[in-house]
Amino acid sequence: MMTKKLFFVGLIGLGLGSCNYVDNPNPVVGTTNVSCDSVVHTFPAAPMVRNVLLEDFSGHKCPNCPDGAHEIENLHTTHGNRVIAITIHPHPDHTTMDNLVLENSPGSGKYETVWYTDEGGLILASFSEPGYMPIGLVDRTYDPGFGRYWWDYPSWDAQVTAQKAKTLDVTMSTSNIRLSNGVVCGKTAVEFLNPVTTAGDYRIVHYLYEDSLTDWQLEHGTDVPNYLHRHVLRAVANDDIAGAALASGSANVAAGTMDTVSYSFENFTVLDPTKLGVISFIYDSDTKEVMQTVQGKVVN
Repeated sequence: MMTKKLFFVGLIGLGLGSCNYVDNPNPVVGTTNVSCDSVVHTFPAAPMVRNVLLEDFSGHKCPNCPDGAHEIENLHTTHGNRVIAITIHPHPDHTTMDNLVLENSPGSGKYETVWYTDEGGLILASFSEPGYMPIGLVDRTYDPGFGRYWWDYPSWDAQVTAQKAKTLDVTMSTSNIRLSNGVVCGKTAVEFLNPVTTAGDYRIVHYLYEDSLTDWQLEHGTDVPNYLHRHVLRAVANDDIAGAALASGSANVAAGTMDTVSYSFENFTVLDPTKLGVISFIYDSDTKEVMQTVQGKVVN
């Protein structure tokens, strides 16, 4: 299968409610591009409910992994767009499950697409892989019963329900995201709803994903040639899975404090640039728990 390499720089912009946002004079992270700077952004209201991030770890030669994908479909039926999912194929160099993610030799006619990313493998390794897939992180919450952050897919619904009910401490909204001259442009705006004494512990991460691609998948021992691969991770902003600190110059942050973030995606491969989107999320680096997640599609 032929792949097309595109190079992107992304900046995502958001407005929250009726507030006016002013760019941080010292951007948290990232670079800008002349063509990005010329984009006019429109700012929708930020969601005032807590969305839930589901990071589904998968592989195209993983026979049971479609069970996780089907469960995500069920979650969307039950919870709608409050569940934001990303499918992560870990790089074989960072997992003992490399046989589930490796592609076949060119010319074999199937399983030739490279779905995995180096960042995906690093994310998996940072949470100490359980040795099997499908497995998921649900807002990166800790499972005290098993003493780990991983959740098996039959438990995802209950965990999503619990996370949806939690207090929203920080809001985020994404503006129009543009693809122009090989560059993805946008901005992210954030508002702290409650006072924070350790603002630097809140970090923001941006995922670039590619959605709805038809390709091979092993499903319970059957080679499926036209399997629909959904929301597949393609890159992490600045190749930094830890993300950037929010309000990093302030020890104490009052309720109503706002911040804007710029970020970039570069040197990655995608199959169809018309099927790109961005997922942005904020997490607490002390607990690892995700505080809020939003997503937006790239407009060509």
